[in-house]
Amino acid sequence: LHCGTGKVSYVGGNSKSPALFISLLKRLKATYRRAKTITLIVDNYIIHKSRETERWLKENPKFRVIYQPVYSPRVNHVERLWQALHDTITRNHQCRS
Repeated sequence: LHCGTGKVSYVGGNSKSPALFISLLKRLKATYRRAKTITLIVDNYIIHKSRETERWLKENPKFRVIYQPVYSPRVNHVERLWQALHDTITRNHQCRS
């Protein structure tokens, strides 16, 4: 979620994995290639802190990562967005693959 524009960047996959998260990072890097720094606020979910992810982040120092508690909507306000997306888009919907 871009804090200035409200634009949501995302990637899709069959399951959450370090590779999927890294594909999101690559998309952000391409989208914001002119940015000196890209700040991410993420929870401590394992894909955000995996060896693969940490290696990729070390090789791409323009990313600054701020880790939030795993689930704490009072601290991490983007949880409200995810809940709204879930309620209106994915709840009780079967996606074709």
